[in-house]
Amino acid sequence: MGQVKSFNDIIADYLKQRAEEDTLFAPKFANPNKSIDECCRYILGEARKRGTAVAMSDSEVFGMAMHHCVYQNGYYRRPECLILSAKDTAGKRLETIEVNLKTLDIVQSRSFCNGVSEYHDQIVKLVKKNMNLIRRKMIA
Repeated sequence: MGQVKSFNDIIADYLKQRAEEDTLFAPKFANPNKSIDECCRYILGEARKRGTAVAMSDSEVFGMAMHHCVYQNGYYRRPECLILSAKDTAGKRLETIEVNLKTLDIVQSRSFCNGVSEYHDQIVKLVKKNMNLIRRKMIA
């Protein structure tokens, strides 16, 4: 019988795979100030906030791992970077959008586990349609 992988190993394998597939995520994952142990502590801490009887899907857990790598790195603090969240009417996040404020281009728009939601095309179209509003707010 094969050895069962630890939680940390599963998260590490997932993040390594994402870094290989996504050139935007790779530098965030490679940050030497980050560790898999720290990432797993973050996920477990978030789970504990939900109570004592918690059930989470793989996509939620992997989404938290991605969140830790991206947001804990603070790339959203860059002056040329605007982060937007697209949510449904119930407040559930559908995608996170990164806009480059120098070029007013969408750098990325991603859903859980770095995927795209069923509303991806509509979200991108809406952000592009409102780029002039972003431009006006920048100079106001």
